[in-house]
Amino acid sequence: MKLTAFLLTALPLYATTTFVLDFDEAPPTNGAEAVESYEENGFQFTGTFALGSSSNSGRAFNSSVGYLELLIGNEVTIVQGDNNPFNAVSVDLSEFSSLFPDAISVTFVGTFPDNSEVSHTFTTDGIFDSTNGVDDFETIFFPDTFQDLVSLSTTSSPFTLDNLVIEAIPEPSVIFLCSTCSLVIFRRHRR
Repeated sequence: MKLTAFLLTALPLYATTTFVLDFDEAPPTNGAEAVESYEENGFQFTGTFALGSSSNSGRAFNSSVGYLELLIGNEVTIVQGDNNPFNAVSVDLSEFSSLFPDAISVTFVGTFPDNSEVSHTFTTDGIFDSTNGVDDFETIFFPDTFQDLVSLSTTSSPFTLDNLVIEAIPEPSVIFLCSTCSLVIFRRHRR
């Protein structure tokens, strides 16, 4: 009974940490700004993309402050700064702007530690709601195969991305240390 109670209190040590990458830390004051790198909550974004703000007329609207935009031929790659693996959970996607209001297909490619890949294509609804002042973003969930990734990338058609939900996986050495400490405490407790 005491062992069960101890193990239940130790379980949170091994849990993943969830981050919502919302691009609100440094959005441009008006419009969009082309950048080649961005960092938020220990995750690095590299490539060719723009950071936009919800005050940008004619672009996707959401109740958030900032978002990431990709134009034709742009790309973005996301990695955890310490190169530890992570799980991709969900993302908010929108049509790019009133100039590109049609449904778009966005393909994400996840790379595993052994350099093998998994990909999945999402398609937006093709309804550009922002002209009516309505939140235009759709929350889309990644399939379960997007677990234990070392990078996540996309090079799709023009689209807007916000609220990327990522679960950081604890570093193996931290898990080992916690396991060892738990075992030592349990053995001392039994004496």
